[in-house]
Amino acid sequence: TTLETIESVLPHCDVRSAAYTTPSHIILTPGRPDLALNPQCQTPGGSAANTNFKVLGLTRTGIEPRSSRSLSECLTARSQSRETDWPEKGNLRVNCRNRPQDRSFYCKTSSVCTPLLARSVVVVVVAVAVVVVVVVVVVVVVVVVVVAVVVVVVLVVVVIVVSKISLFLVVDLVVVVVVVVVKVVVVVVVVVVVVVVVVVVVVVVVVVVVVVVVVVVVVVVVVVLKVIDVLIVYKTV
Repeated sequence: TTLETIESVLPHCDVRSAAYTTPSHIILTPGRPDLALNPQCQTPGGSAANTNFKVLGLTRTGIEPRSSRSLSECLTARSQSRETDWPEKGNLRVNCRNRPQDRSFYCKTSSVCTPLLARSVVVVVVAVAVVVVVVVVVVVVVVVVVVAVVVVVVLVVVVIVVSKISLFLVVDLVVVVVVVVVKVVVVVVVVVVVVVVVVVVVVVVVVVVVVVVVVVVVVVVVVVLKVIDVLIVYKTV
């Protein structure tokens, strides 16, 4: 779970210290997405805007979840916090303050994971396309070579059985067959490569469009939630 992950990545924090009795000892601050604590790439509040987050409190028995509170409330509760601004949207960092130096872990939100997911999809599509091209080319070359060998063998047998056919004529026929086979192989390979490239481009364009739509929707939702949260905090104050 996320709580177990917190304890595992903060081995130097004394999570059972008596000093940790309220959620205000854990604050949310901007940071780098070094550690993905949430495999779903989501947080209870959505994104790193000023919306609701699950505030984690440290007690004498370890880390326990607290009720959802707004980020404004969380930062207000931590009055001595030096990091109340959010220049980096999309990343969350929680600081453990029980040492002179900060011990931090990071959590990716959905806004960070969306481009990573899109990039993964593109990589998979390109890899599959390359594998398909290689397999098709190998199969075509093998089939053409086998056919050419069979044709040459048949012509040699015919020359041996029917001595009236000139050996020079057989050589000419073999040369013609080889040239035709090479041309067929080149054409097939070019066609396969072009088709695969077109398919990959179409898939990449579709993925990019979907990602853009998702990002726009997420931004709209975040803005709406932020406005609601600000109104709630203002009303509470």
